[in-house]
Amino acid sequence: PQDCGNRTAVRWASVTNHSGVGLLIKAKNHMNFSALHYTPLDLHKANHPYELTKRKSTILTVDMNQCGLGGGSCGPPPMKRYILPAEESEFSYSIQPWLRSW
Repeated sequence: PQDCGNRTAVRWASVTNHSGVGLLIKAKNHMNFSALHYTPLDLHKANHPYELTKRKSTILTVDMNQCGLGGGSCGPPPMKRYILPAEESEFSYSIQPWLRSW
């Protein structure tokens, strides 16, 4: 298993329980996010999906950008336009309580 479920170029996301109570995450410009029931370490340690134990909590990851993966060890690297330069940057987002209204 590996990190998965990343959503890109998102301005906001909400994570709620079955009652609609949760969090609203809003980016000033855009963000990436994922919401999984596994930590990055859980995914790293497991060799097969059946070795993962689903957590009760949701692990939310928010970041500005992610570098493309390409083929890595078995193929070509990412195309140049998908490689993130090593430079200073600013990233701003807010987290607030959220009650989904239907």
